[in-house]
Amino acid sequence: MSTTVVQKSGEAVADFLDQGHASTAVTRFKLTAGFVAALVAMNLQFGSVKAGSGLANTLIYNAANILLLLMTVVLIVNAIGRHDDVGFRAKLLAHDAIYLVWLGALTTSIVWSVAPLESFRSIVPLAAVWMATLFLHQVPVTDAVRLVVFAAVAVAFLSLIAVPVMGGEFAYQPVSSTGAPELRGIFDHQLRLGAFMGLAIGLVVLAVLNGDTRWVRSRSATVSVLGFTLLALVLVLSRARLYVGDAVVALLFTVLLSRRGAHKVLSLLAVAAVAFFASMNFAQILSKLENSGFDTSLTGRTDIWRRALNGVTDKDLWFGNGFDTFKLPFFDYLYPVHYRASHAHSSYIQALFETGLIGLFALILLICAQLWVAWKHSQRCNRFSYSLFLVLYCALGSATGLVYTDSRLSPIFGLMLLFLAIESRSPSRSVTADVRLQNADAVIRRSVVGGRALTSKQGSVGRETEPI
Repeated sequence: MSTTVVQKSGEAVADFLDQGHASTAVTRFKLTAGFVAALVAMNLQFGSVKAGSGLANTLIYNAANILLLLMTVVLIVNAIGRHDDVGFRAKLLAHDAIYLVWLGALTTSIVWSVAPLESFRSIVPLAAVWMATLFLHQVPVTDAVRLVVFAAVAVAFLSLIAVPVMGGEFAYQPVSSTGAPELRGIFDHQLRLGAFMGLAIGLVVLAVLNGDTRWVRSRSATVSVLGFTLLALVLVLSRARLYVGDAVVALLFTVLLSRRGAHKVLSLLAVAAVAFFASMNFAQILSKLENSGFDTSLTGRTDIWRRALNGVTDKDLWFGNGFDTFKLPFFDYLYPVHYRASHAHSSYIQALFETGLIGLFALILLICAQLWVAWKHSQRCNRFSYSLFLVLYCALGSATGLVYTDSRLSPIFGLMLLFLAIESRSPSRSVTADVRLQNADAVIRRSVVGGRALTSKQGSVGRETEPI
């Protein structure tokens, strides 16, 4: 009799805990969806500046920043006093500490910045997006992939619809760098649109390789195929050729370097051999590319880089001119009247210009730390790492564009931090979100029915990476 009562009581408590766990998972999923929406909103546009919508574009970007800050506040408030999975449990890891060092270098540049308020305004979102990912690190990585792919498909669909509904002046880049129409859709620039499409396609490819498609794709195979087709079509129409190359290279390196096995050594040796051959025959390779009609100036980027480097004097070589100051009228003298580049088209050159050698070193150290953490995750779980792909994508994209040093926070940068926060703290074994949930529920049921108390350590699944 007493045993039956204990068992029924235990089952009732377990059912209650199951409901609470499910509610927590839904809350976490909604908060992550809001985070992704805030990042995407930072790239939305209301038309070209020529059409008189520059103020509207500024307002929507500021609104997106406010949304991101509100999301961070909501995450903090929601975690206060909580002892379940929504509570703040993230421990600062080594790459988090280096991120703070990098933020510290940016913040210190305010002291000698030619525009201190502008520098401060641009640093706040970088701090907010990192802090938000610490509260979202327990979301299953498959849920994060599904949210990003859904957002990308929605952006692709709306961007195509914008052509007949809003007209070519809205949907296409006002000034084409390729000579052909460049779709920007609902984003403020075709390169940002193409970069986002490339990111989503890369995540889909890795989901297929990892066997995660059942958790990511739509229930309808037709809808899934149409969604992927939309992503590929918009990527082609955006003509973001450099980001396509970055995505392909990042995906290739992710496949070659992820998981366990001796193939990684062979891959690294092959890459080193190719790099050595290219460096020894650089002049010949460049000449052949020029003769074949390839734009070796990368649509004028080499001239922009040269002029930006000319602006780095001995006086500001070590500390720079202050974060997010490159675009200010103070440096208009570097460029001709007919074209004033708003940024250096390279995160590394812009880091040198704005934060000096100190800031550039901190940035390179941060990227190396992020690559190491993402690579270690792939070894630990024997999976193709989503975060490794994203860090590589951001690092490569930063060579010819702005990702790490963009004053307009890049969605691919924020999403890279999210996946890095998730995978760096994920269990050491490779399991899907549903299996982890079932295992946790089984432990809870056995503990409650057995009549013994369950501590937080006993109830956790897997283990976290060692903190700093």
